[in-house]
Amino acid sequence: MSLDVRRRARSLRLRSRTAARRVDVRLPNANWVFFDLLTTRAWQGAVSVASFAVEASIRPSPTTKGYRSVNSMRIVRNSGIVVSAALTAASVLASPAAPAASGGAASPPNILVIVLDDLGIDQMSFPPFNWNAAPEAPSMPVLAEIASKGVSFRNFWATPECSPSRAAMLTGRHGFRTGVVTAITDPMIPANQLHPSEVTVPKLLKTAGYTSGMLGKYHLGGGEANTPPGYGFEAPHSTLGLDFYEGYWDLPPSVDMTLGGQAPDGTYDCGTIGGINVRGAACFPDGSCVENVHPLQAMAMGATPLLKADGTLAATCAEGSCSAVDFTRTNAYYVWPRTTTTPTSAERSSLPQREYLTSFISRRSAEWVAQARTAGKPWLAFSTHSSAHTPIQPPPPSLTGPAASDLSCAFTGLAFRNQYRLMAESVDASIGDMLVDLGLGSRVNGSFVLGDLVAANTMILVVNDNGTLAFNVLPPFSITRAKQTVYETGVRSPCIIAGPQVAAPGRAVDETVSIVDLFGLLCETAGVDWTAVETPSRRIDSVPMMPFLTNPAQGAIREFNFALYRQGVFPANTVGPCVTGNTVIDGLITSPELCAANGGCWLGGADSAPYPITNYCDLLTTDPSNAVVECGGTNYCFLPPDMADQCPKGATAISPPVLAQYGVRRGQWKLVVRQLPTCLEPNDCEVRLYLLAEPVPPLQPGIEGNDGDVGVWDPLSETLPPAAQAEYQALKTELVRLLLSEPKSPADGNLDGVVDGMDIAGLFSEWGSMGFWDATQDGVVDGDDLGYVLNSWGTVAPSLDVVPDCLLGGTQSLVREYTFDKGYGDSVGSGVAAISMGGSVKNGAYVFGPQQGLRIPVAGLDLSDYTIEMDFVLTGGFDFVGAKLVDFSNLAVDAGLYRLITTEGAFFMMPPPGPMSAATIPVGTPVRMALRRDGSTNVISLAINGVPQWALHDPLGRAVAPSDGFITLFADDPITQYRETSAGRLSSVRILSGSGN
Repeated sequence: MSLDVRRRARSLRLRSRTAARRVDVRLPNANWVFFDLLTTRAWQGAVSVASFAVEASIRPSPTTKGYRSVNSMRIVRNSGIVVSAALTAASVLASPAAPAASGGAASPPNILVIVLDDLGIDQMSFPPFNWNAAPEAPSMPVLAEIASKGVSFRNFWATPECSPSRAAMLTGRHGFRTGVVTAITDPMIPANQLHPSEVTVPKLLKTAGYTSGMLGKYHLGGGEANTPPGYGFEAPHSTLGLDFYEGYWDLPPSVDMTLGGQAPDGTYDCGTIGGINVRGAACFPDGSCVENVHPLQAMAMGATPLLKADGTLAATCAEGSCSAVDFTRTNAYYVWPRTTTTPTSAERSSLPQREYLTSFISRRSAEWVAQARTAGKPWLAFSTHSSAHTPIQPPPPSLTGPAASDLSCAFTGLAFRNQYRLMAESVDASIGDMLVDLGLGSRVNGSFVLGDLVAANTMILVVNDNGTLAFNVLPPFSITRAKQTVYETGVRSPCIIAGPQVAAPGRAVDETVSIVDLFGLLCETAGVDWTAVETPSRRIDSVPMMPFLTNPAQGAIREFNFALYRQGVFPANTVGPCVTGNTVIDGLITSPELCAANGGCWLGGADSAPYPITNYCDLLTTDPSNAVVECGGTNYCFLPPDMADQCPKGATAISPPVLAQYGVRRGQWKLVVRQLPTCLEPNDCEVRLYLLAEPVPPLQPGIEGNDGDVGVWDPLSETLPPAAQAEYQALKTELVRLLLSEPKSPADGNLDGVVDGMDIAGLFSEWGSMGFWDATQDGVVDGDDLGYVLNSWGTVAPSLDVVPDCLLGGTQSLVREYTFDKGYGDSVGSGVAAISMGGSVKNGAYVFGPQQGLRIPVAGLDLSDYTIEMDFVLTGGFDFVGAKLVDFSNLAVDAGLYRLITTEGAFFMMPPPGPMSAATIPVGTPVRMALRRDGSTNVISLAINGVPQWALHDPLGRAVAPSDGFITLFADDPITQYRETSAGRLSSVRILSGSGN
């Protein structure tokens, strides 16, 4: 079938929408008009005192056990310009008391962090997790032993993917702050990689004398070609602050099904030859050959099994030729590229490392710690595994004993799950070997026994980074809501901690804990005050976790838990759609090989970039006769979900990918929001509220139900019971508040909360390359980015663009409309006419000059939930400081968006000068401005020509017009001394009001 017409139409539509949501109003070379909702002069006229009143609300949380949350706003004056500085209620975060040092200054404890990959809570069959999925559950006696002498967290949330979890643990910040929102793969732009300005655990512990090393998976940055100089393979030092790094960069390479080019591609889907009693010959890169060795063990030793001419295993060296083996080919866990980074060097090996990756990580972790001990400093070691992440391969017999599997590694059935189980068991065994080598454990009659960690003054922290891959999820958890989702199966992970800090070992904690909390725990273990690094432009999401270790009776500390997944950003045409099962991985897969390694079928339209087909929308159609796309022998049907019943017989209906997911939970109540591709508008946003059951191992996991089940609601279409409505409102408000607590702009390349000269300097330092100042996110820093930076000058503001549309604003009704075709009358029929302030109606528009605004009576209207839309053209006659566009007053007072409450003192708020106030409107250009307040979340926001500009939380609920007053456009009352100098043509005004629910 031909996809050209459909692809081009969808691609153009998607790109135009993406650009509209991301790019500010573009500027001409002259005749710029800067404007603000509240002008500098207006504020100076209204407020002529040197100090400003501050209102703050401090609300103790009943769940925080002595910790507190603070809502506050402060008003500052800078060079005579009044701005809202830093902390509004939109950016409130938990502000725990400074933690006490642990371990004593004379002997700070050593810290060993072991990170697992894709081993979710469902795989933990041992106590105290007790999820009994035998016989498929992996046997992990080493982790079970650590758990028996530590604390196991059974309600611990990671993120849906590996890179965001690692970034969250190391920075104490959620992914929407760091930019690390998905698994990093080249050529993903630097904005989605860990930023060098982040304050990380290794950097902080260095101040306490610690030396730090990471052995294994990094996966927090891109390669040299996809980062600025100094932040490619140097990133473990230059960005993370490690003293030493060695391992593999992101993901193991694909399986080599040719065994070094000796067999046709696809012959060996495990990249090796399995079987319990199999023996044969194997070749080493130096040309030597050994016989009578198991093929898997030979590969673990750095060799490649030797094949005969017919492609079968050679029993003797004489039956084949070592010269036929291509030793440069990588092969998943057995042959992979090694990267080593120190403060003075960064080396990417020219030849691949030939050692089973899991064994390498444990071996090198033990060696690095042994070396660190000789320096006499406390040490922090990250042993970061990949197992049991894809690609799936059987591990060597040295780790699994005789279970040298000869089962298939293809993404089908029990064989794949069995290979995954063996990988999980091998990483457990490998961790045991490492601990024995470190003297932190021993093997007694073949069983691992954890050593005395108090005497060793060492904390061991074991954590997994996300839920299990769907193919491998074990019951009673959900195979359809696994890794890459914010559902419980996708984010609930094991976390086990043992060491001198643990009181009453062998117990479980069921209180809510997040992976960002590990940041504070690691710092507190080392005696470092992590709370001191928070600034208005760098918020910390971590809350104290140490009390759970030291106090067996500790109650809840964290009220809400949060998880996020978003697509990353790549240069155009460098990713493509990959079909797995009945859905599409969109915006992540960069090659057919990576697609195949994850069990998918590639639909990018080419074998290498640039790909002509880049996403689901390129394939979607509403024509059933043209909806089928064949891939790998399967017919896939690309009709919208509401048309899936029209798919041709035998075709697999494709579910759309999820571009962004948000999960927030309090107690057993959970809200999940999913954003789907924009080509599905208006059905591109889904909201569900869940009442989860209490988890009771081994059969009741306490996970989300399905639509139609008891305890599942669609708040956008259903009437909720009172208790559910109250929880929905609380969860929605928390989610919006959290997202709007992060001022963020692509122009703020150094993440300091302001776009200024430092950003100009940084931009020129990266000119012509991929960089952190790639504001337009097109893969190169150039003149377009310079224009974006200049256009965004000033303090960075939150943007409503980060909040799912379906969370803001219910149905709003039109209550006033003025089109000026017949004077000042309201076309809605209210009988309330607009009031001229000196202008006049001409040719269907209100024409005004300086101080000639328009006043609209709103007496009797409930405007707690509203939208004010204006279509206008500015024609000149104003000064450079700007023009006040909207003013609420009742003829007695005027404080812009906030009224002056005389009984409570002056309280003022002004949107930070972010994209809105720094954006400029060309003279003569038609503009549609939409000022909106969502009554359910108290969020007020502004959009210009459809582009979100800023969004702020209205903490005291006062950004509304008084019920006995007016909305004034383009002019002020006498309190501000008529400072307005705007002139233009106002062609329409529309005021909508909603219920606020």
